[in-house]
Amino acid sequence: INDRFILTAAHCVYNKAKERIKVKIGAHTIDDVRNGESIAVEDVITYKYDANTMINDYALIKLSRSIEFSSIASPVCLPQTNDITIGENVFVTGWGLNASKASGGQLASIMKEATLTTLPQRYCSIEWSDFDYKSQLCAGSIGLSACRGDSGGPLLTRLSDGRISQIGIVSYGTSQCGV
Repeated sequence: INDRFILTAAHCVYNKAKERIKVKIGAHTIDDVRNGESIAVEDVITYKYDANTMINDYALIKLSRSIEFSSIASPVCLPQTNDITIGENVFVTGWGLNASKASGGQLASIMKEATLTTLPQRYCSIEWSDFDYKSQLCAGSIGLSACRGDSGGPLLTRLSDGRISQIGIVSYGTSQCGV
């Protein structure tokens, strides 16, 4: 979100020593060590995260040094309001499974992207009884979704001026997933 902080899901970093957390900037292929830049973590900040209910599943990672922005690594915009339009096209990116584990899904080596739609929160409250209207956003699409391994990645929208804004963080989803 800026040159020293990364926004992610709290469950990805909760109770982990900062030395065990890896941040790679500008990577598109996860296995290529020449791809992207690794930066050590200075601190991890969560706020009222509840690991049982996944409420407040967000965290800030403070990097040990500043990111050098380039054409492949730049800060994301944050929303100016908390108004999310139902039916809006949004997208997620990540290196998660390309299908559910049950159907033989494999972790992606190249970053994937899926276009989703913001949904009325009642859809997610039917699927998950502890869905929190105050801190969670509902998004999905038939046949596409974030998957295991995409957690902590961004939920993004394209603004009218072409810039990208992060409106959420991948936290959890259905067992039927894949991009």
